Amino acid sequence: MNLQESGECLPLAAVVDSLLQKAYHDLTVLAELLPRKSDVDRKVEIVQFARQTRLLLIRLLALVKWAGNSGSVQQCSHVSGLLRNQSWLYIDTADQLVHLTRSELLQACMPNFSLATALDVLSSGSYSRLPSCIRERTVPPAPLSAPEQQEAFSLIECALRRRLLQESIPEPMRVTSICKGLVTFVVPFEFELSLSVVSDDTAVPWRLVHLKICVADALPEHPVLIHELQNLYLHKLVQSRLFTEESPLLDCYRCLHAFCLALQLDCLHSQALRLCTEVYGGFAKVEDYVPGQHMKLAYWRPVGASQLLPAFLLSQNIVSSCSRVTISMDPFNAEKPFVVSHAPLLPALEAVGVNRGKMSVEELLDQCVAVRSRGLLQEMVEGLKGSPWEGQAVIREAPLSLVVTVPVKYSCRELVLEVDRRVGHVVAAVAPPTSSPSVQQSLEELEKAVTASRELLASQISSLQCHLFLALLSERAEELGLEVHSSLPLVTPLPIPFTSPLFVELKRLAYLVVGVSPGLVDHYYLLQLVSTTAQGGGFLKVISLLELDTVELQIQQLNTILVRQSGGRMKRKVSYGLLGAVWMGLSGYNH
Repeated sequence: MNLQESGECLPLAAVVDSLLQKAYHDLTVLAELLPRKSDVDRKVEIVQFARQTRLLLIRLLALVKWAGNSGSVQQCSHVSGLLRNQSWLYIDTADQLVHLTRSELLQACMPNFSLATALDVLSSGSYSRLPSCIRERTVPPAPLSAPEQQEAFSLIECALRRRLLQESIPEPMRVTSICKGLVTFVVPFEFELSLSVVSDDTAVPWRLVHLKICVADALPEHPVLIHELQNLYLHKLVQSRLFTEESPLLDCYRCLHAFCLALQLDCLHSQALRLCTEVYGGFAKVEDYVPGQHMKLAYWRPVGASQLLPAFLLSQNIVSSCSRVTISMDPFNAEKPFVVSHAPLLPALEAVGVNRGKMSVEELLDQCVAVRSRGLLQEMVEGLKGSPWEGQAVIREAPLSLVVTVPVKYSCRELVLEVDRRVGHVVAAVAPPTSSPSVQQSLEELEKAVTASRELLASQISSLQCHLFLALLSERAEELGLEVHSSLPLVTPLPIPFTSPLFVELKRLAYLVVGVSPGLVDHYYLLQLVSTTAQGGGFLKVISLLELDTVELQIQQLNTILVRQSGGRMKRKVSYGLLGAVWMGLSGYNH
């Protein structure tokens, strides 16, 4: 009853918990008292406990069911409590007014009627006896007319020009306009601010009217760099700098310039992190970053890229040390833009810097990579001096590469050397491309040798020329329908002055051995073999090896030699047309 009158509520969970605790307590007490009583008394006590507990649980069940549909009841209860509270407030207010009247207002009385005020209102319809301070504080003054505004702007602009003549203006700050009582200063790609004055007195400080930060990010989504709260704080800070007595504009410029450079450096740092993650992987890394001071970015890094580099670069430990570019403030003059330094140093004629209009680390890194790649290619050209390839190497710009013309008999191939922009090592390719495994292996050896030393390029090109010649011979022979073998299961090696020969099968166990030595000197041998087993399998034994004259040897002489070497048992001679095509095709002649 007390809870209902006071409007308080009791949680249903508390009611259930209290009821269960009471039932458990009664059961515990009953278990302690029953052993001391007779059998009849124990039965009576158990029945009474069960009856009382059952009644309590039935009431609890009814309460739970009622609580499920008690929304309207609760609303009525809230309305009743609200009305009861309002009634109590009315009674209390009446009691307070009665107490105030009987205790403190016994001597109170009404003032005399204001006849002057009444006459003014009745006669004129308005009251003009209010104090003038009310009008001055509440009623805004009338706006200036257009001529008055123009005159005021002219006076303010004259005061601004006179003030500018007396101030020391920093060199980077340019006065772009003096209009409508404002003087606008602009520092390209950094900030723009508008100032004004409220008096002709030079002791009165400048007033900052508008401030705009012009720093922009090179990312395509153009993120917002300055929050509104940061802009408000910066506005207050700049205004505090303008309160200084000596060189307020210089102090203001230094403050904004330092902030803009720190913001630009922060943008470059975020771009560098994204570039290292998405483009360069482990080959580039931000090694050091101090906000507002400098950022050091390393590229062409071998560290942490063991799974991405070619195997030969790791096995022989011939990866060059990484290059670095550092973007920092000018240590001698904080009012100047960024200073970009490189390690190792770039050529003096190659100017690589940060484009302040488009703050892009990717563009800066592309410029550095292009300059260093051009330097590596130029070193290769210098390494070819004094070799047969001195006049065959040309550096092309699009794409940046070193092209070496490699003559192969009566045709030419181009060796294209490029520098991988991510890793920094040399990548070699042949144009037109070929699928010969020996040529691909020769290109890998060339990349390995050039990365280790630029002086080895000439010898590697000569070796590549030999492999290209053999690859072209193999392709020509396959076009003629001949079988070409790179090796044979010989019992003893052949006494020939070259390696990696080609075996063109003319007839069974008769081969034309083709090879080339450095200097593109081609050699031809006629080879006859015999199988070491009766079934024709297993290893092959050399019967004869005859060197052939590539110019004067005739087809009839080949047949004669084959018959003589076979002991007169050669039933089918080599076809003149077939062997002529082989000879002319492998020698580089045209039909």
